[in-house]
Amino acid sequence: MKEQFKLKKPLRVAVYARLGTAPPEITHYPEEQELLAASRAGQVDHLLVESIACLGKNTEDARRMTRELNNAGVKVCLLNEGLVV
Repeated sequence: MKEQFKLKKPLRVAVYARLGTAPPEITHYPEEQELLAASRAGQVDHLLVESIACLGKNTEDARRMTRELNNAGVKVCLLNEGLVV
């Protein structure tokens, strides 16, 4: 009989998707602000993201978003890259 894995506490997972592309003058997305607010409030433990490219318009933007989420205690799971940061 296999031993079942039991979590110490339930996971609070968010799935973030930025649909489509926005003009360059758009720097903040409402969904992004909602995600960061929920993360800071302790409502999210893990974030599932298809790719690092979904977290920002450029590398620095994606790094900033990942840093903010990590500072809020959120682990970012990058599905295409197979990484958890």
